[in-house]
Amino acid sequence: MNNIEDNKESLINEVVASINAKFAEIRDYYNSMPKTKQEAVILAAQKVYSLHFKEMVKPCRAKKYNEMRTMVANALRVYCNCNYTQIGIMLNRSHTTVLHMISNHNTWYEWDTKYKNTYDALTKDIDFFNKTIMYSL
Repeated sequence: MNNIEDNKESLINEVVASINAKFAEIRDYYNSMPKTKQEAVILAAQKVYSLHFKEMVKPCRAKKYNEMRTMVANALRVYCNCNYTQIGIMLNRSHTTVLHMISNHNTWYEWDTKYKNTYDALTKDIDFFNKTIMYSL
């Protein structure tokens, strides 16, 4: 009789531990999701470029970083209705630099297919993250 109760108790403990682990996994996933549209843009850019946000805002003129900042600046303008000053503060740039980025974006998007494809992937990810924001409210 004692053996059956021990087995029952150990089985219950295993099930409880499994449920707790699953809840922790769900909580961690939820906490990693963006809470604002600005966060959605930043997370999508990090995903597309496999770079951390800190790398994006550092003072570097390499093409990869420049293109990423330009895409993020335009996405913040389009998806979040941020003005040039707000975008500049987020990207650690002046508002005139942001104005120049957005003007470059329009040209690059029209003429550079690699840039266009990357930006389209970014907008697809932003749309996904924006849906998660909507459903998490």
